[in-house]
Amino acid sequence: MNPGKSDDYFTQWRARLAREKAERRDGKTSVVLFRIEQNWFALSTQVFREIVEPRTVRRIPHRSNSILMGLVNVRGTLHLCVNLSALFRLSAQEAPNIPGQNLCAFRRLAVIEKDGDAWAFGVDQIHSLYRISTSDLIPFSDAEKSTRGIMEWQGKTVNVIDENLLFQKLFRSLE
Repeated sequence: MNPGKSDDYFTQWRARLAREKAERRDGKTSVVLFRIEQNWFALSTQVFREIVEPRTVRRIPHRSNSILMGLVNVRGTLHLCVNLSALFRLSAQEAPNIPGQNLCAFRRLAVIEKDGDAWAFGVDQIHSLYRISTSDLIPFSDAEKSTRGIMEWQGKTVNVIDENLLFQKLFRSLE
């Protein structure tokens, strides 16, 4: 510690800075908006490690199934690759042809991580980062899609994923 400065001095400054940080917060959470088939999802940016171009998925003998697709190499690190469409039991729907709709979408591979456990999954489109507040969220629990709520965005319904439920479901898919 600094000579001449008491512990009380540092405690007061920590409390003041914490209070200022809390006041700056606007109650909004940053999420990544992405699409799988015709379903839109939002997942906290805190769990995203990176988003890359699709990679080759290598099957795991006697372990791969409709959810666990195999292993994928991202920057020299192997990650378990899952099919969220199968995990969420999404029904395959044909994309509606809406005049004037921008159909330019690129498939991507998303890598997420929580508590040191990383997973990869493919998405049909990454839209952007978006900030949502709790007032934007309609509480709606859907264990099938690991949803903690839904929100309206550009005329679309977006499932806001609970990352804790998602990671629990991912681990269960390994059994």
